Amino acid sequence: MEIKYRQFDLKNEDFAGITALFEATYGEIDRFKKRYRWQYFDHPQSGLNRILVADHEGRIAGASSHLPFPLLVDGRRLEAFYASDSMVHPDYRRRGIMETLTRLNAESLPVIYAKGTNPGMYRLRLKFGFREVAPNNYMFCMLAPIAWLAAKMKIHRKQPAFIDGLRAKKLEARPVNRFGDEFDEFWAEISSKYPGISIRDKSYMNWRYLSHPFKKYRPVYIIENGRLVSLFVARGEGYSAYVVDILWDCENKDEPSKTIRIIKQYLKKSGFNKIYFWATLKALRLAMKRNGFIELRDTPKFTVFGPADRIGRLADGGNIHFVDGDCDSEYL
Repeated sequence: MEIKYRQFDLKNEDFAGITALFEATYGEIDRFKKRYRWQYFDHPQSGLNRILVADHEGRIAGASSHLPFPLLVDGRRLEAFYASDSMVHPDYRRRGIMETLTRLNAESLPVIYAKGTNPGMYRLRLKFGFREVAPNNYMFCMLAPIAWLAAKMKIHRKQPAFIDGLRAKKLEARPVNRFGDEFDEFWAEISSKYPGISIRDKSYMNWRYLSHPFKKYRPVYIIENGRLVSLFVARGEGYSAYVVDILWDCENKDEPSKTIRIIKQYLKKSGFNKIYFWATLKALRLAMKRNGFIELRDTPKFTVFGPADRIGRLADGGNIHFVDGDCDSEYL
């Protein structure tokens, strides 16, 4: 059996072959159909999306997708990619297809970041030289113990709902309906102050958090004296809230503790009783611990592959601000 490996032409090929592969692999085709157009075609840098496929006589037997994930590390832009949707058709398993896809991607892409809970895929990446990014375990904060206990006992409570806003002394937490030039100006002001951070702009933020086909996020600006000083993005699931993004000015000695306190107030008033937070940056994790968060053992198994002379730096999560993820491996 001859398997040919090639790049899938997102612009000109029929996506039905990828859809059929996903359905045969995972079965959740309706959910994938809602996501794939957003992920592969609506992405602000969709022209950079890469799908490497294993082709057998015109049938897609396996595929491995990577989305653009540029970083700013030590003041320099670094082109990187994030792994998503790795799959092999059941009829073609145990033929080394995923191993070959992983090797070819590692040989052709400059830097690859990946996370996911599949133990087999995790072991395979480590086998091919991927390094664990550390720290990368979840953080947790109990906002309302009594309310949490009531929920556990199934005592009726009002379902959480994000509030319209919050005022705390000189600060105002204001929901974002659309990211505009004000975000790009804020990003230009703060981004170079981080030792490392994933690059984003208004088009990315609108795509990632305001146009997802089935997830509802709440982006919030924190305003002080009429000026944007920080922001966060949250998602609710039952009585739990997930903080999926946060930005602040690293040169402000009161941060990020001040923003974390606002987040806790905002989410508690919205009716949530727990917060989960996935973050790597040392300064952020220390501030979270000072403000009531504890470390959990759970981890999304975050890994990186890159040049041998830079892999140590790229795996040093304590010096790169990774936080834009919500306990879901489909996108970082």
